[in-house]
Amino acid sequence: MSFRFRLRWRRVDVAIVLLSIVAAVGNLSAAGEPGVKVRFVLPQPINGKVSLRVGDFVDIACEPYGYPLPVLIGWTKGSSDELIGQNDCDKRVLSSSSGGGLHLFIESLLKSDIGDYFCLAKAGSKSVKETITLQETGPVFYSQVFTAKEFGSVRLVCAGINVKAVRWKFAGIRIQTRYPYKFDGFFGEFLDIVNVTREHAGVYKCSPASSYTAGDVSGNQTLVVEYPAKIVGKWSENVTVTRGADVNVTCTAEGHPRPLIAWQHKGHTVASGLDPKFHVTVDGNSSKLAIFNVTMQETGMVTCYVMNYLSFVQASIELWLTPDESPEKTCTCCHQSLNSKASLTVKQGRRLEISCHSEYLIGRCNLGTVTFEWLKNGQSVENRNQTLIVPSVVMEDAGVFVCLMRTNREIYSKYFSVAVDDGEVKLPTPSPDAKTSVSLWTMIIAVCFLFVFVLAVAMLLRKRFRFLS
Repeated sequence: MSFRFRLRWRRVDVAIVLLSIVAAVGNLSAAGEPGVKVRFVLPQPINGKVSLRVGDFVDIACEPYGYPLPVLIGWTKGSSDELIGQNDCDKRVLSSSSGGGLHLFIESLLKSDIGDYFCLAKAGSKSVKETITLQETGPVFYSQVFTAKEFGSVRLVCAGINVKAVRWKFAGIRIQTRYPYKFDGFFGEFLDIVNVTREHAGVYKCSPASSYTAGDVSGNQTLVVEYPAKIVGKWSENVTVTRGADVNVTCTAEGHPRPLIAWQHKGHTVASGLDPKFHVTVDGNSSKLAIFNVTMQETGMVTCYVMNYLSFVQASIELWLTPDESPEKTCTCCHQSLNSKASLTVKQGRRLEISCHSEYLIGRCNLGTVTFEWLKNGQSVENRNQTLIVPSVVMEDAGVFVCLMRTNREIYSKYFSVAVDDGEVKLPTPSPDAKTSVSLWTMIIAVCFLFVFVLAVAMLLRKRFRFLS
C-alpha cells in the first residue's frame, strides 16, 4: 500500500512539472523575439510626428522587450562604434539608465547633432539594435478660418511650427505693405486688414520668406466676410393677373451668412404644405412664391422677408385681379362712386372722420363680401372698417389716405388728401395782381378829384372877373 501511495504522488509531481514546462514554453512564445524599441520622450510627438529645432532639449528612450530580455549596452552615433558618454567631452549629450530603459539626452540641439543614432543591446549571444534619426524639421503651417464684418478690421495669423520670416499672397499676388494691408509681428506673421470689403474674402497663403528645399510649404488662412442681408432686383408696385391664372413672384437676396427668405400673404405666413394654393421653392439665394388659380381671396399684399443675424429687411407688392370685360359683370357705379379723390383740411385737435361710402355700391352692384384696408402715405394703417376715425388730429396726421375696398371681383380705391391747420391767425398777403389792381384804381380816383378841383377853381375865377368888369 505504501508503495502504491508513493507511486501516485510521483505521477502527480510529473504532471505538475509537465504543466510548468508547457507554461514556460507559452511564455516564451508570447514574449517573442528579443529586441529594443526607441521613442521620443521630448519633444513629445504630435499626431505621430516630432518637430525638432536647433536649441531644443531632446530625450530619447530605448526600451528592451522579448525573451530573453536584452541587456542594454549604450548609444552610438552614425558610423562611430564609440559609445556616447564614455570618452566624449561634450557634456550636452549624455546616456543614462532610467526606469528600465536607456535614455539619450541632448541638452541643446545643434546642427552637428543631426544624424542617425543607434541603441545597442545584447540578448544572450545575439546582438540587437534600433535606429532613430534626428532631423531638423522645416516650417509647418496651420490652416485657419477667420471671420470679419464688412467695413470692419481683422487680423490674420500665420501660425505653425518653426515659422520664421513669412510672406503673404492673395489670389496668387504677393501682398505689399500698403492700405488696407499692414504687417505686424517679429517675423511678419500677422496680417492686418482694415476697412474689410467683400472683395477681401478668400484664401490668403503664408509661406517662408526664403526658399525651403523640402518643397512648397504654406498655410491657407481663409477670410470670410459677413455683411447684412438685403433684397436685390426690382419689385413692381403691383402685379395684375387674370382670374383663374397662376402667378409667380420671385425674391432674390444677398448677404452672409446666407439670408433666410420667408413669405407672408395678407400678414399670414406662407409655406409649402400649409395651403394648396401656395407653393414656395428655394434655389440658393432666391425664393419663388407660386400662387395657383388666383381668385379674389388671393389678391392683396404679398411680402418677402429677408434676414440674417446682421439685418432684417422686407419688400411688398400688391396683387390685383384684371377687371372683367363682359358688360353684364362690369360695375360702372363702383368706378364712378369710389375710384375718386377728395381733399379736405381739418384743424389741429379736431376729430377727423373719412369713409368709403360703400352702401350704395353694395346695393346696386351686388359686390358680395366687401373688406376694407386703409393706407397712409403708402403704409398700412391698423383699421379694417369702412370709416377711418382720428379722435384728435395732430400735425403728423397730414398726408394721403387711401381706402381699398376689396370685392369678389376686384379692388377699388379712394384717395383722401388731408391737410392739418395749426390754428394760427395769419393775415392775408395780397397777390401781385391784387396790388396792381389797387394802384390803378387809386390813380383813377386821384385824377377825378384833381379834375373836379381844377373845374371848381376855374368857375370861381370866372365869376370874380365878371364882378370886376
